[in-house]
Amino acid sequence: MLNDLQQKRILVTRNEPKASEFAAEIERRGGIPLIAPLIRIECTSLNLANLEAIESYEWIIFTSANGVRCFFKQVERQRVKGVKIAAVGVKTNESLRAYGHEADFIPSVYNAKTMAPEFIRDMQPKGKVLIVHGQLSGTILNEAFLQENIPFDCLEVYDTTANADVKSTLQQALQEIDWITFTSPSTVDACMTLVDDPEDFYNTPVFSIGTTTEKRALECGFKYVYVPGVFTIEGMLERMSEYIEERKHETDEKNKF
Repeated sequence: MLNDLQQKRILVTRNEPKASEFAAEIERRGGIPLIAPLIRIECTSLNLANLEAIESYEWIIFTSANGVRCFFKQVERQRVKGVKIAAVGVKTNESLRAYGHEADFIPSVYNAKTMAPEFIRDMQPKGKVLIVHGQLSGTILNEAFLQENIPFDCLEVYDTTANADVKSTLQQALQEIDWITFTSPSTVDACMTLVDDPEDFYNTPVFSIGTTTEKRALECGFKYVYVPGVFTIEGMLERMSEYIEERKHETDEKNKF
């Protein structure tokens, strides 16, 4: 349905250019996006000196699309030929395709908590694994590999920082919106950093891209956090439509009495 978001004013907090793509989908579905990119992603200079040759790893694991982009910005794609690749989700795999690669493994649920046990069980890695990540990434994969004695290295390829330039835009938008969207724990943390009185907005419905982001939003004090069945932007949009239908059903039920 092209009007299933019913003119709801929705705060888009992810970084550009993805923020504009998300906003366009909200508009297409009849919502009103307000864009305030809360984070900046900056690729870092890769320190490959302490690693084995990239092509010698059995697996490379990419935990985000940003990781793919920043990795291949500095590593020639042919050096990965013959190395098996794991991606945390379909969007990360789409980024891989732009560089001529396809993931050999994607978990059933797009987060590290699911990825770690499924990768170990289904792929049974024998050689060394390289985990490509950002400086704020969690340690779930690392801990799982240590427990199973799987040899691995980590390669940090990008930094995530709060975008202070949008502070005033964010403060104004929060006075006008119906819902907030968060697409990573770092967007939640940036919101808490940039907003003067975040507790004023703890009752605002939040739509989170996945359970890791949901956990961070709840930890920070947001009371109503909704997560899609599939951890993608499309899944978030579907969850918004479902939320509207749920509220309508609740209202209809109350009006019966």
